[in-house]
Order: sequence, then C-alpha cells, then structure tokens
Amino acid sequence: MKKVFAMCLSFCLLLSCVAASAQTMVNVQEPALYVNGFESVEEVTDKAVTLPNRVFEEGGAAGSAGAMRVMFQSPYANYQPSYGLRYFQFEPGVEYELSMWMKFNNAENIKAPKIQILSYYAKDQNEGMTVYTDETLTTEKSSTFAAGSVYLTAEEAGWTAEDGSVKPGWHKVSVPFSVQKKMLWGAYLDPEKIADYKASFIFRFGATNDVMNNPANFMEDYVASIEAEEGSEEYYKSLYMDISFDDITVKRKVDSGALDANLFSNRFEVQADIENSMLTLPGKTWVSGGADNSVGAVNSVYQSAKSSYQPSYGLRYFQIVPDTEYELSMWIKFNNAEHIKAPHVRALTFFHKDDNPGMVVYSNAELTQEKTSTYVAGSVFLTPEEAGWTAEDGSVKPGWHKITIPFSIQKKMLWGSYLKTEDITSLKGSILFRFGSANDNITDPKNYMDDYVASIEAEEGSEEYYKSLYMDISYDDIAVTRKTESTFEITEATSDASGDLKVGQKISLTYDLKEPANDPVTKMLLEICQHDNGETATVQSMYVEPTGKASFRVPEVSYGKTLTANWTAITKSGMTSAVKTLELGNVTYSVVSNLAIKDGSLSWSVTTKNSTGEDARSAIVYVPTYNQTGKLLDVTSIPIALQDTVSGTITPKSAAKNAKLFVWDADTLEPICKEKEIAVNIFAGKDEINIVYLGGSITEGVGASDYKNTSYRGLVGKYFTEAYPDAKVNNVHQGVGGTGSDYGLIRLERDVMSYNPDLVFVEFAVNDNGKDSRVEMESIVRTLNNLEHPPYIIYLYTTRSSFANVKPYHVEVAEHYDIPQIDLQKELLRVMNETGNDVSVYLPDGVHPSDAGHRVYAEKIIACLKTGKYYSYPKQIEEKLMDMSGVADISCIHAKDAEYTGSWTEEIGNFDRSVMVSETAGDTMKFTFTGNFFGLEHALNLAGGRYEVYVDGELYNANHCYYRNVNYYHSRFGCADFLLDYGTHTVEIKVLGTKPNDDSVGTKVCIVNLFYGIIDR
Repeated sequence: MKKVFAMCLSFCLLLSCVAASAQTMVNVQEPALYVNGFESVEEVTDKAVTLPNRVFEEGGAAGSAGAMRVMFQSPYANYQPSYGLRYFQFEPGVEYELSMWMKFNNAENIKAPKIQILSYYAKDQNEGMTVYTDETLTTEKSSTFAAGSVYLTAEEAGWTAEDGSVKPGWHKVSVPFSVQKKMLWGAYLDPEKIADYKASFIFRFGATNDVMNNPANFMEDYVASIEAEEGSEEYYKSLYMDISFDDITVKRKVDSGALDANLFSNRFEVQADIENSMLTLPGKTWVSGGADNSVGAVNSVYQSAKSSYQPSYGLRYFQIVPDTEYELSMWIKFNNAEHIKAPHVRALTFFHKDDNPGMVVYSNAELTQEKTSTYVAGSVFLTPEEAGWTAEDGSVKPGWHKITIPFSIQKKMLWGSYLKTEDITSLKGSILFRFGSANDNITDPKNYMDDYVASIEAEEGSEEYYKSLYMDISYDDIAVTRKTESTFEITEATSDASGDLKVGQKISLTYDLKEPANDPVTKMLLEICQHDNGETATVQSMYVEPTGKASFRVPEVSYGKTLTANWTAITKSGMTSAVKTLELGNVTYSVVSNLAIKDGSLSWSVTTKNSTGEDARSAIVYVPTYNQTGKLLDVTSIPIALQDTVSGTITPKSAAKNAKLFVWDADTLEPICKEKEIAVNIFAGKDEINIVYLGGSITEGVGASDYKNTSYRGLVGKYFTEAYPDAKVNNVHQGVGGTGSDYGLIRLERDVMSYNPDLVFVEFAVNDNGKDSRVEMESIVRTLNNLEHPPYIIYLYTTRSSFANVKPYHVEVAEHYDIPQIDLQKELLRVMNETGNDVSVYLPDGVHPSDAGHRVYAEKIIACLKTGKYYSYPKQIEEKLMDMSGVADISCIHAKDAEYTGSWTEEIGNFDRSVMVSETAGDTMKFTFTGNFFGLEHALNLAGGRYEVYVDGELYNANHCYYRNVNYYHSRFGCADFLLDYGTHTVEIKVLGTKPNDDSVGTKVCIVNLFYGIIDR
C-alpha cells in the first residue's frame, strides 16, 4: 500500500511585545518573526523545534557550528498532522518570507521532491475562530482548521540534479507567502479578524501536482514516484528522507513597506476613473482637460445653503496609523471663481460607526465612558492665503491651485470624543474636505457652511446671491500619502572592538538614528553574524530598546570566524529601516572554562584555541569554596599555560556549599574568561530538607507500577534521601492529575508554602499544553520569591508522544527569572535515538510514562542535580513579564464551612479531603469574601452531575463533576476568576440535578474547597 509521511516543526512565539535574550531565537510578531541558526545542541532542543528523531549535527549551513538533522519515513502509519512553526500573528495581505537552509543526507536514494508550505489556523488554538464555506461569510464550516498553501517545484527550490535526483550539499530555500481571506480546501476567514489569530506552518515534501484537496495525497504521490521495485532494498531506502535544517527565518519582506505607504492616488485619466475611485462627491461629472496637463478631472457642484448640507465622505476606507504624519494633496479649480469669496478649506479625518460596527467611542480620555455619537474625527484647516487661491480683492484666483494638507490621527478626536489608539489602525477611516470661512473653533460641521453663506455680500434673493451659494469645483491628482520626510535610517554604527577578537570578549555597540516624524522607533533588531569562506550565519539575534547602544559577548561558536553586527530599526507602526552593517573583526582567540561535580570532587578544565601563532600565555586558575552562609572556606590556585585543554580535580571540604572557577592572566591578574559557579552541597548544614513536587498526573506517578517508588518523583526522592543521609528529607507529593498551572497557583499556599520548601519542582507543561499560562506561572514564581526564605525552583518539561511544543510560555517565564529548566522531552528523544525503541515503550498511552519512561525522566533530573548547576534562586526583580501577574495571598475554606441550602452530605475523597455532595436540583452553596480572586475545587465521580457558578449574581461558569471509571471523589480544578476587581464578592454554586452526558450514572455535584484572596499586582 502506498503510504505518506508528514514533516512538522514545532516552535513557540511569544506575543505581543517579546523580549528575546542573546544567543536565542527572536520571538516577536513583526518584522522578524523567527530566527534560528542551531549553533549548539541546546538550541536544537531548547528552542522547541520538536521534529521526531531529531539529532544535532556538527557543522551546519552557511558556516554555522551545527544544524538539526531529522529522518522521516514516508509510510502512512507515521503521518502526523502536527504543527511546524507555531503561533505567529500575520497581517492579511502583507508579504512575508520563510527561508531556511536544507540538506538531503540520503540524496542519492531519493527523487528531488517538491516542497509544500501551509499557513495554518487551528481552531483549538484560536478560541472564537469561525471558518466559513462561502465568501460571503454566512455559512459556518465544520472543519477544525483553514489554511493557505505555497508550493515550490524541485527546480524552483534549487535542489534538482540533471538526472532528476537531489543534488548533494546545502540548499537555501526562500518561500514568499501572504495570508488571504480564502483558504485551502474551500474555507474562508473574516479578513478583519485574521490578524487576531495564531497561525502556524507545516512543511511537507512530495511530488504531487499543485491541485489537491487532501494533504495526504501530497506524500502518497511522492511514494508513487519511487521507481524501484516495491519491497526491494532500494525501495525502502527511498521511503526515507534524512534531512538537515539550519538558519530558519520567518520575517516580513523588507520591501513590502508599511500598511499605509500609499493610501490613494488618482489623476482621473479617463471617465471610468471617476466611477472606480473612492470619491463620493455629489453631482460629479467628467471634465476634459485637468490639472498639470492631465487628460481630465472630476467636477462637482456644491450648494452652500443649509437645506442642501450633505455630510458625505470625500475619500473612503483608509487604515491610518496613529501619531503618523500624512498628506492630502490635490489640484483644485473654482469654475465660478468670479462669484465667490476665497474660502477656507477644512479636511476632517473620520471614523463612522456604520462602517465600523465594533468601534467604541468614549467621552473621556480614560476610555471608561462610552459615547453615543455615531462618529469621531480630527480636523485640519487652511486659510485662503495658506491654500494659495486668494486674489488681491479677496476673491478666488482663477485656474488650478495645488494644495497640500498635512494631518495625523490622535487619540482625542473632534467634538470631545476619544478612541483607543491601538484600535484606530483596524478601523475604516475616511477624509471629508469642506469649504467655508468659519473660524477654527466650531462644534458643529454645519456651522462651517452657515458661516460661509453669512459672508455672501450680495443681496439675499438676488441672482448674484444664488450664484454665490454654489461652488463649482474641479479636482485632479488627488493623493493621500505618508509624508516623504518620515522615512528614516540608521546614519552611523560604531563599536569599541579593535584588532582581533576573543571568545567571551564584551563588545559595546552604538548607533545614530534618524527617526520618522510621528512614528517613533520602538525597538532595534540586532543580529550578530559570522562569516567563513563566503558563507554567513546568524549567531545571535536580540531586540533591544532604542537607547542608541547595546552590547554582547563573542560566542564560542564564532572562533575562527569574522563577525559583523547588523542593526535594523522598527517603528511603532511596523516600518523597518534599511539594515546597517558594522564590521567587527576576526575571532582568533578562545579560552573556555568548565566546572562540575564528579564523584564528590570538583572537576575543572580550561580549553584554549589560538590562531595568532603567539606563544601560550601564563594564567592562574582559582577555585574558591564557600559555606552555607557565603563565608569563604578555601581557595585553591593552580598556575597553567593557556594551550589546548588543561584540567584537574579538587576535593572540597565537607562544609562547602558552593564553588567558583576563575581564570586570570598571570601577568595582569585580569579575568580571561567568564567565571563559573556551581553548588557543591546545596543543603550543607541543614537538619531537615523539604522537597516539593508540584505538578499534574505525571508528577502524581500515573503510569508507574508503584507510584511511590518507580515514578520519577519516587526515584528522585530516593536520590535526595541517599545524598543527604544526615538530614531528614521530606519528599512532598503534590501532583494532581489533569490539572495545570492555574490550579497550581490556587493551591500554592496549602500544598507548597505550608511545607516551608527548600526546593520546588514545577511540572505543568503537558497539562498547560502550550496555552498562554504566563500569568499563572509568573505568579507562582513571584509568590515563592516573596517568602522570607525563598526556595530553589526548577522547571520540568515532560512530553506527549507527539513531541509537540507544550512549554513555550513556561520557557518565557523561566528565562525572565533565570529559573533552571530540565527538558525531559529532549532527553526522551535522545534515549529513543540511542536505543531505537519506539515512543510507546516509554509513553504507552501517549502521555503517562511507564516505569521505563519515569526512569528516563528521573535519571536526567538526577544527572542535572549532580552537576550543581541547577541550584539557582530565581531573580528578585521588580519588572514583571505580565501586568496581571503578582504575589498571590490565597486562602481556602472547606465546602462544609460555606453557607449551603438543601441536602448536602459530607463524603471523603482522595488525599483524605472532605467533599460536600448533593444531587438535588436547586441545592446551593454560597460564600462571601473580600479580594480580587476566587477559585473552586470540585471532585470527579462516575456519577457526576452539572452545576452553575454565579459571581455577584451573574452567571460565571457552568461545569460538571463527571469522569469515567472514577468511583471515588477525585479532587480537580473546577474554575477560577483571576481578574476580579478588588472588593467584596459573593459566589454561589447551584446544583442543576442533571447529567452532563448519557455515560454518567448520577447527578452528583461534589465540592471540595473554595479558594479566595488577593493577587497583589
């Protein structure tokens, strides 16, 4: 049977404004969505590119230090429709580019394939997304996703040899793409909402034609193209693609410009241009011969009398960036100039509710009081003199006049109205231009024309008077553009580097910037690139504040390479400057040190590389140790010559808690490379050690034959007990199946802080399942950090059998606070590659480890702990990652202590917790508290029924307590509200007396605890 495979890359973005650290990928929406060169094995794993069977390959594309290598099998049994690069937010109609280096390591055995790249919207990642079957967006589609697709033939991709096979070596592939309203497989999305959704990529290879309606066909056709006899060795070799990837980049194309680069221009060269234009002038006609020698113009007659006042638009439907300067320019001719006074001109920028149904107008700058008016606008005036059409007697000069009106959109609009500036760019704006002689202080646009009528000097009712009521005006060459002087550039870039560079050397960079008017630069993209034999690779990418300076340290991978720095400025509206490149120098010297614990001894090493031909320098290695109070115990010094690798061991004193490693120049006594620090005996001097394991069912031990002893938690607990025989070690089990970090935060006081923890393992990656859990995870960290004696925190990243990236937001929090992270997903993949075992050996049900899986997890955790490098307190910093995060002060009351009505009875659930149970419709439970947070803990049961939760009389949540095969009361997270306003609130739980489904054998509602308190933001 012909079969198919799917290739997927998983990658996490961060959102919204994202901070990216040096030597990592860049997580931002625009304009560089993702950059990774895989310069070390850590970057292959830590950056969450979760391809099956991936390994690190020394030596990558474009002279980089390494790459990611993956083997794909084509049989249909291995088809996995998972994501490629995940969670980008694209702007519809804007052109982007995905580029990467690729190498087919088994090129001699496979046909040159096409590459298909799908842009992808998954409903389970976009709550509220609606997919339609028709372009009018009226009929909803039942499928779970919609996608756009781009193909490159083998020839276009550039990897075809003359005989049709794949050329050996690395190939650079660049694929332009944009997101449109119409998606693949006959699906449509509302184009105004696309930019709100999280998009992803899937990369696939095959040989199908470009017309397909099923992604599986793509690979089936590839398998069908294999010419070898089915079942032969050559055939099976052809079923595999052994591919390496490097330098994957997703970015907005630099030449695509800003959304509003040229909003409108029209010279009315033919009569049809009038009908096709966005002009809605009353009584418009075609006039042969226009301004500036053009073929024609549009003519319109305006009556100034109040009875004919028409508040219609001028130019319609622009999306204008706030605080950015634009220009409205046009040629104007007054055909009845001899009868009218020279008028003022007024241009209004205009947002109309009819065209923007979701627009909210406010009456105050705090944006709290909604306004009932149907539109808001900004206004610009030009006097007749400024417009240039005034004759000496005050009348209008005949002929054509060129006028230019600058304008910009502000938060505060005309007539005391306000809009959120971030909402303006999604609204349809228009421009209305009017003529009159009013002063600038008006509150009603009608007054403008009334005042013009009042200025007519002819006797009312006379022929001259009526001729003066009309303006017969011709227009030509109307344009709305961003002002040309708002272009910007990086004018100069400098560094303090001189001569040859050293690994670890700190280099300071500066730049001068010419900013655009009214569109400030909000961030700078700095890319450090290395060059070798004509190949280029990005080794560091970071976003920095636009302060005019930045710094970085020369990475180890750049030894022997030439470095450059590339600056790109990015404005508030998303415009990007041209890249400014700065030459830095050649990296000719490298000193790298390492310090580790091995068999109770301190093992140190210093490795030197030197391409200058100079003699080895003399250096001194210092290894000081410290006790639990930070007091210096001992210092060992060893003179060495900086050449090749020099190493040694030191036996620390029994009271030693920490050790450091310094390498200093013997002559200058200055540091040569960055110091290293590790923990020797982190709990030295303690009589009692409290280790808390906070997590879900994997931490609970589900899947292990003996959850107390063969789970990862049991095995790690045994390690601590044996490692500290002189202390009482309390291994506190706080894993609750099926719960994530939100429930972990709720029970933090009860299940963690009450045990006075010395170390807390946090394992919620699988149950958070890639959702944005930054508020909860950060609040856990800040709450533990707020303790009098904060504990060490270590994040554990377990995995599903799909190896999907479930930890992106956890990583973001960990990097913000420098929390040690142990990637168990990466470790399981390594073990699978080493043993050849299928994932089912370790994760039989796809999530919960077997004894073998728990052992893989435990051995990796223990190995990390033994190095001493994973004992590091989280940073104590004021700056938060998320505004809504904070220190949580959460208490709970047992459900039996709440105020309840009806026939509730007390039962005993797991963890010996009291559970209040009712199955009678109308029974209620109520409690009142003061704070800004509440949560509910219920219990699951085979006989579980439905209930509703009301907060301050408003229905907040509907839930149920059913779970299959559970005959006891299993405590679980019910619901919570983290965003309440501070105050006194009443929560009421109401029993509905109904089943959630036919499988339930009862209607029991089982409430365990009610949580409440304050999250201090």
